Amino acid sequence: MGHSAIVHDATVAERALVGMNAVVLDGAHVGEGAVVAAGSVVTEGTEIPASTLVTGTPAEPKTELEDAHLEATADRYVDLSTEHAETSERLD
Repeated sequence: MGHSAIVHDATVAERALVGMNAVVLDGAHVGEGAVVAAGSVVTEGTEIPASTLVTGTPAEPKTELEDAHLEATADRYVDLSTEHAETSERLD
């Protein structure tokens, strides 16, 4: 889930990514490995196929994603979380 993403009574499958400020509305389903681009709106009841990039308002399919792309995206998030853990300081 990206920053400020909203998922309201919807299903987001494993390895899917909902980008920053994206909205996924009631009854929608984001398939495994799918990506909802930042700022996109997935309307009520929409079915997003696995490994598909969707963008826009309303969100529409743009391309099918390759496994290598999905792995690179996941690896980047792992790297960012590690960097954050190593460089963050507690604020009291």
